[in-house]
Amino acid sequence: MSEKRDGRKKPSHSQGDGQKRWTPAEIAAVSVSAAILLVVVIAVLYLWAFSADEPPLLQATQAGPVREAGGSFYVPIEVRNEGDMAVTGVSVSAELEVDGELVESGELQFEWLSGGASEPGTFVFSQEPSSGELVIRVGSYRIP
Repeated sequence: MSEKRDGRKKPSHSQGDGQKRWTPAEIAAVSVSAAILLVVVIAVLYLWAFSADEPPLLQATQAGPVREAGGSFYVPIEVRNEGDMAVTGVSVSAELEVDGELVESGELQFEWLSGGASEPGTFVFSQEPSSGELVIRVGSYRIP
């Protein structure tokens, strides 16, 4: 420790102008904190600038081959939300037309479908779907 003019001693880790010098641990802690804060700010700005809140874009398609069991025909489907926003109460219908006449129809309900997500389902028919034209479509949904 060095002695000041008034007889008091000043700590040896002080600079000549009375300001305290930072220890290596303090410098490291401040540097790490500043780096973390910078990464968070950049991430928030990136998400704000480049994220798109695309509205729901729903598609329903047949997801595999028809399976026959117990005299019924099982048609696997998949409903997919290509948008960014989640939806609820998704209604998917399937209509089987033979010779231009509607012979069977069915409806599936999906409670929740997040943006970019897909959900499987199955329609069950009493007639062979390949005997006519099977139309699968999304009928309605709600935005929560």
